[in-house]
Amino acid sequence: VLAPTKFVAEELERIDVPYIMMWLGIDTQLFKPLPIMKFIDVLSIGIWESTWDDRKFMNRVTEVAFPYTHYIHTRPTLPYDMLPELYNASRLYVSLSACEGGNIPVLEANACGIPAVFNKACGTKDLAFGIGVEPVTCEEKVDRGVPFYFCKPNIPKIREVVHTLLKDEKKLEVLGARAREHAEKFDFRKTFRPLLEVLPRI
Repeated sequence: VLAPTKFVAEELERIDVPYIMMWLGIDTQLFKPLPIMKFIDVLSIGIWESTWDDRKFMNRVTEVAFPYTHYIHTRPTLPYDMLPELYNASRLYVSLSACEGGNIPVLEANACGIPAVFNKACGTKDLAFGIGVEPVTCEEKVDRGVPFYFCKPNIPKIREVVHTLLKDEKKLEVLGARAREHAEKFDFRKTFRPLLEVLPRI
């Protein structure tokens, strides 16, 4: 079993399942800073298919961003290789997700030099760089027989942090540079090494 985050590794240890630690990986040669004009203040990416699935809190992004420009990307309407342009057109990435095994979009945003304001939920907090906000509550729930941790985001506090950051261009620039450095540690050429070491033995 491969564990892509510390959270997953801890859960596997809890149920006594052997695992190999292999962090999620992204392509930092594809996802990188580009000289694109920024016309989106707040970007958020996540699947929000129906009203019962409230784990991503995509329906609260407008509340967090208003009155700033924002784009909520919930459908695969862009070719994958165009996603770096979407990230680069944005000033700030926001993740309100309450439940993640891993959160690839925050890493992709970071790789493009975009800092994140994020709910410090399991999975997300292991990967994201920017400003994390403690959840209101974090409890174990069960959905169709599958247990998961649900960390309810502090929407008012996240909104406050987002608005403060968007008014501080210098801090955004500094955090953006550090976000890129952070994401480079998660390039798949580095994170997938444990798998490459195991494959010859299979």
